[in-house]
Amino acid sequence: GLHNIIPAHVYELVQSLDRNRDGWIQKDEFMAALNDPSLEAEIRVLELNRRASAPPPLNLDSVEVKNERIAELHELEGDGGPSDPLEVLLMSPQGLQGDRLSEFEVSIKLLGSGDVENMWNSQGVPNHGGTKGMAVYKPRAVGMHETARKARVCLGHYGAYGIRGNAKPQIDMRTLEVTDTSAGMFTMNHDDLDKIVDHVFPHPKSYHRAWVMEHQGKQASMWEPVPPTATFRAVGYVFSPNMSAPPLDAVRCMP
Repeated sequence: GLHNIIPAHVYELVQSLDRNRDGWIQKDEFMAALNDPSLEAEIRVLELNRRASAPPPLNLDSVEVKNERIAELHELEGDGGPSDPLEVLLMSPQGLQGDRLSEFEVSIKLLGSGDVENMWNSQGVPNHGGTKGMAVYKPRAVGMHETARKARVCLGHYGAYGIRGNAKPQIDMRTLEVTDTSAGMFTMNHDDLDKIVDHVFPHPKSYHRAWVMEHQGKQASMWEPVPPTATFRAVGYVFSPNMSAPPLDAVRCMP
């Protein structure tokens, strides 16, 4: 009777069980899906009828159930795009004129004290970071005067020992920076820059919850980005100051 089940049925079932949409089926979600008080009486009647009319048990010793792989969601997308990351980099996004792709550079940016923002710290939470405590930071966007020339690519948030408020922690933090080398000081239009960043470093399609913490009303959670396709990879984790997943535009993936 299971031969008519297709992958879409499995995905629909899992999504109906996943109440908090974190990509995982927790025990409480599984039990909640099976617990329907309105059906208990009907289930008892059906069980009694089944026992009364049940045939003798079958001998299943010789039955072999073969494992059958079903396709992952990204394999069913059928977008026809290239799977080689190099091909993705060399393809110009739709709407980009001529050889504009060659006018963009990607570099590694060492972040200074004004380039990071403190998101959370463990003050008041025991056993997190020891006596020094710990804090979580994210890279800031470039200044308004540079938005047409440069864009920072956040690949994840940073954790460091010590509670320093907005001061830069004593570790090196780096991020990627995309520069439009053709843009001048007074260039205002950054449409092409946005297209390049979205093309090469897309946002994830969802998150998997990787870690949670709750102590006396103070909450925190860490999330692993799920890339939009198999072409891209997530290389960092994203922090949330509560139990909810962060917005999808909080981080990007890379080829």
